[in-house]
Formats: sequence, structure tokens, C-alpha cells
Amino acid sequence: MNDNSKLVAVPLVALGIVIGFVIAHFLFMHQLSASERGAVRAKLDACRSAYTHAGVAGLREYIAAESYFERESSFVEVIDADKKLAMFHTPTTQGEVRVLSPLASPNNLVAKQEWIHIPSSETNMDWTITKTTLPDGSVMFVGRMTEDHRLAVN
Repeated sequence: MNDNSKLVAVPLVALGIVIGFVIAHFLFMHQLSASERGAVRAKLDACRSAYTHAGVAGLREYIAAESYFERESSFVEVIDADKKLAMFHTPTTQGEVRVLSPLASPNNLVAKQEWIHIPSSETNMDWTITKTTLPDGSVMFVGRMTEDHRLAVN
């Protein structure tokens, strides 16, 4: 290998390594996001089941039976078919109540998306929220606090 080809090969190898790391980072972040959505989807399924079997009372009972950590890191909202707030559970910290309360408005355009990401009042955290329409026409939103992955990109 002559000196000119070495001058070209070294930067190309370095560029290949950088591109490899960027692709690996993207795939890792995608998998992490999918894992978090899976956890939120499982929570939604459990809440939907509790609501379907016993209504708002059953959903409240299900949430009350959760651990303190689970209650303080989860969000559940049910808006009935008449667009009235039927149930609202959020962590007890005032910062999170302020962050999540605007979702309760039936006019909230963000709430029309399937997946919602809202910055938490806690540093480096987000809310990952999804929704479903229930058999009685109510809409249920369920979310969990997750790490803010935008930090990993910077």
C-alpha cells in the first residue's frame, strides 16, 4: 500500500466507524422507544379490562391496588361519550398535575394523536401516553413516565 492510498483509507475507515455508531445509536433508541410503548400498551390493556368489567369504580380499584411507585409514575384519564371527564388519575405531585391536566380538555388537539409525548415536570423525564376508544364510546388515555431520549441524542 503506498502513502497516497493510506491517506485515503484512514479517513474512510474513520467515517465508516462513525456511520456505524450513528446507525447503532438510532437502532438502540428505536428499540428503547418500542419497549416503552409496549409497557404503556400493557398498562392500557390492564386499565381497559378493569374499566370494561366494572366501570370507573373498577378502574379506580385497579389503580388503588397498584404499588406506590406505579401510581406515581402512571397516568389514566377517561372522557365519556358525552365528552365529560369521567376519571383522572395522575401522580400527586403538583408539577405533574399541571403538566397532565390540559389533556383533560376535549378540545385538546394533541389528545387526538395515537401516541403523545409530553415533557414531565421531573428533569430528564417524559410522559408517553396512548389512547383507545372503549365499548361504551368513552376514550381512555393511559401513560407512564419514561426517560427523555432527546438527551441521548445530544
